[in-house]
Amino acid sequence: MTEKNIPQLTLPTDEFDEMMHMSAAHLVSLLRSAVLSPERAGRFRPMPPAEHDAYRVSMTSGRIDIRLFSAGRTVFRVSFVRAEL
Repeated sequence: MTEKNIPQLTLPTDEFDEMMHMSAAHLVSLLRSAVLSPERAGRFRPMPPAEHDAYRVSMTSGRIDIRLFSAGRTVFRVSFVRAEL
């Protein structure tokens, strides 16, 4: 899958500044409970894949990117950004 073909979900959040101070493990935990749990995943489009085995977190000043991997390949990307007021 090429970089531009990877499904991506961008989520604005009011808690962006607090999230910037969280550890990668805490961010993955937040992602799993708020986005990837079976009762929540169905409300997002594109829908996150149920099958994945690893995560990679990267942060820049304007976004937090979490990549989901399956068998060493990126299968989905979730980006948290600051909510517009």
